[in-house]
Amino acid sequence: MIKKMSILPGGIVAAERAFFARSVWARTRGMIGRRFKTAPFEAMVFENCSAVHCCWMIEKIDVIFVSEDFEVVKVCPHVRPWSVVCGGKGAKHAIEIAAGRAESLKLKPGVKLAFMEVDDTP
Repeated sequence: MIKKMSILPGGIVAAERAFFARSVWARTRGMIGRRFKTAPFEAMVFENCSAVHCCWMIEKIDVIFVSEDFEVVKVCPHVRPWSVVCGGKGAKHAIEIAAGRAESLKLKPGVKLAFMEVDDTP
């Protein structure tokens, strides 16, 4: 499922295309062997996930941990391949984005994210 990810208030678009990894295969693969600059999406969302491993990844990523209602609880910038990061208290979902993107978007604890359906037909 693809959705647009925005920062509230104001509706600043953080990702035109956020991919929700819901199948076992999508969750298992994640960003392994992929680069955000060539992926068909700018963010990958893992629901019900409070820890992320970067085994077999080929580039650094930013990992954003959010609460049940998508409020940022922790930002892990420039996570290297073969690292593991945990969201800690209050983390319910994880969002992976290109390294450096969290800083440019000024994402920090307390910032609220919203998702909106995208018409994915050509």
